Amino acid sequence: AGDVDRLQAIVAEATALAPDLVLYGGDFVNMIPFGGGRVPPTVVAEILGRLPAPHGRIAVIGNHDRNYGPEEVTAALRANAITVLADATHTIAHEGIAIDIPGIPDARLQRPGAHALLAALRPERPSLVLSHDPFWFKHLPVGPHLMLAGHTHGGQIVLPLIGPIRNASHAPMRWSYG
Repeated sequence: AGDVDRLQAIVAEATALAPDLVLYGGDFVNMIPFGGGRVPPTVVAEILGRLPAPHGRIAVIGNHDRNYGPEEVTAALRANAITVLADATHTIAHEGIAIDIPGIPDARLQRPGAHALLAALRPERPSLVLSHDPFWFKHLPVGPHLMLAGHTHGGQIVLPLIGPIRNASHAPMRWSYG
């Protein structure tokens, strides 16, 4: 119940901010057998689906979701009106401006589709790139593009005064935060 209560509190807090758009970066399921976790994706998706956003709720699947069962996680999210992107782009219009939202799922998997997705970004058109792993940032072309990524959890091993020493990504350590 702790994980469910915490997620409900996060969604309630985010709802109070009245977001226009919600982007979910993956790892909807926690496969850790201790310290909480193992909340079914149907429960997680139902809670996340409560967060209102006029421009939509968009997600990519993370490596934990892939290990759990990406089809089940994707189906749960979609059943709650959350768009799930897999090397695909969703476009929204905000104040008359088209904004592309390319989505790159999972972590550490080199796929031609992800490379092609990033290579197709246009330098004159803004995009919000949603990637589970910050590894893909090095392939982001110059332009009005912002990449949002998770996966590193701020570093899986973080020492006081030293900072992260491991982040489980092929991305540089300096990309663990920010």
